Amino acid sequence: MKKLGFFFSQKCGLCTILCTTYIYFIGQDCSTMCTILNKNVYMLLHFLIGPILFLTLVSMKKLFCFLYVFLLISIFSLIISCSKEDEPAPPPPTPKFTVSFSAGEGGSVSTSGGTYEKGTKVTVTATPDGEFIFDKWSDGNTDNPREVIVSSNLSLSASFVKKKYALSVTVEGEGTVSETNVTQPTLYDSGTVVKLTAVPKDGWEFVEWTGDITSTENPVQITIDGPKTVKAMFRSVFKEEIKYYKSSFENHHLNNLYYSPYIKPDLPGSPYVAVGFDYLHLNNDGYRDLIVKDENDYGRFRFYISDKNRNFSETKDLINNYTFSTFGARKIITSDFNNDNLIDIAYASAPDDETTEKGVFVLKNTGNGFDRIKIFGGKDFINGKPTGYWSHYLASADVNNDGNPDIIGGSMPYVYLGDGSFNFEPKDLPDGVTRYDGYLERTAMIEFQNIELFDINEDGFIDILGSLNRGQDFSKEDYKNTFEIFYGNGTEKFFDSDPYVFNSKYEGTNVTMGIAIDDMDNDGDYDIFVNSSFNYQGKFVIQYYENNGDGTFSNESELMFENEQNLIELGSDPDWIKLVDVDNDGTKELMIEGGFGVGGGICCFDFNGFKINSNGKFERFLFNNWN
Repeated sequence: MKKLGFFFSQKCGLCTILCTTYIYFIGQDCSTMCTILNKNVYMLLHFLIGPILFLTLVSMKKLFCFLYVFLLISIFSLIISCSKEDEPAPPPPTPKFTVSFSAGEGGSVSTSGGTYEKGTKVTVTATPDGEFIFDKWSDGNTDNPREVIVSSNLSLSASFVKKKYALSVTVEGEGTVSETNVTQPTLYDSGTVVKLTAVPKDGWEFVEWTGDITSTENPVQITIDGPKTVKAMFRSVFKEEIKYYKSSFENHHLNNLYYSPYIKPDLPGSPYVAVGFDYLHLNNDGYRDLIVKDENDYGRFRFYISDKNRNFSETKDLINNYTFSTFGARKIITSDFNNDNLIDIAYASAPDDETTEKGVFVLKNTGNGFDRIKIFGGKDFINGKPTGYWSHYLASADVNNDGNPDIIGGSMPYVYLGDGSFNFEPKDLPDGVTRYDGYLERTAMIEFQNIELFDINEDGFIDILGSLNRGQDFSKEDYKNTFEIFYGNGTEKFFDSDPYVFNSKYEGTNVTMGIAIDDMDNDGDYDIFVNSSFNYQGKFVIQYYENNGDGTFSNESELMFENEQNLIELGSDPDWIKLVDVDNDGTKELMIEGGFGVGGGICCFDFNGFKINSNGKFERFLFNNWN
């Protein structure tokens, strides 16, 4: 049994066969032989010694019994592995690596890492704090969450940055807003404190901040903790200054100044401002002042001085030896008649009685008040003709191009040529400009309700822009056409005899008052608005005439006004109109100046001007703030 136990302990099938055969026939221990077989000649012995030994033993004895045993053992040994070296070697140990995660300022990571076997998937998430956002990992990767497959030692750090918010700064008026080393629009890190400084343009002043800052302080600070919008409001200062021209029309219309009874605060004394007012400087402080004809007191002009906050105070007794009446002074103009850089005032008086003085008068600015000078009026005679004309209008300009303002007005058939020293010489106007006055039986400009003097075609000669009063005889076709131009020609008569007549599209426009001009279509020439009143279906009419560039004009009122909003209801009288940028948006509005309503109301109920809408047309709006 001991001998057999050894061969059962062997794992080589051939050894088992040989040992079994050896023990069975020889009866001796086969351990030595198996040891030899397990040596380097193992394979050779299997193929040579085994068969030789077998044949030798068989030939010796018990051949048939051996064959039986050999067959069983051979089948068994083929199933068993041949040697120790044929068994698979145990797998090597799996390598492990260290992976670490960390977070910079402004956030955290979901895991700090650890030791992981190669090939392990590790997921990490970077979480920012309140006012931060995740930026990137230290290797430049921006995935978040991020999955890492372990293949080596690895150290990653998450970086965070502060949230950024936009600061949008806009400007109303003329000026800029400075932010140190920053351009607009700007993104700032959350929590940044920005200092804003409003810098007004020359002629403007800072008013206030609006939007996410409401303050009048300058400079001001704002903390960026979200998107911010701020507007800096600037107000004109030197735009209040008045540029004086040789033409009274330019003085009034080319300065961007406006006043209306709608604007608050009211003028002290609550004058009934209907007609007759203009802008000037009384104390030379850079802010507009007003001279107003008070319709509640026919014998008084009122002078109002404003401060930078547009508060008016009345100053009295500026007219020296004020003992005269201004009854019916429907129009007031300003001009520097003696070229001393002090603005003078002229007005036309039109009383209905025969005793009150009629005519045109100048208030000479002495620097300490005004002295009244009569240009013509009363019962004086010029060239044998009475000067006491019913004077409803006047205008001044340098008609003869000698550098001194001249005057036309007061229904007189003359142009009064000024010499720069308040001396005015009358010169006859050409036929056509003057017409026979059947009522007073004299030649006069009686049909004109108003005139303006302006070089409308820019040829260097002043033109007469005439607003007519046709009466109320509508049987004549041309009575609806109540505006015409007498072009200047540089001759001794100064103007053409035949006017260019503007075509009205509305029947019954028998009186035209206000005129406004500007290059509305940006083609390099002046276009005209005229305001006509009376009896067009109980409305007043503002019409627009587009300059054709050849001395003619086309009536384009329907294209200029939205849904015939230029037809103003009966009950209000918008005498004067003016194009002015009242809201400082770079586009002029068509405004109604003064005005009065029949029965005591103020024009024009729910509007006092026209503003360009999204269709490019004028529509009514109510303006009640200072420009």
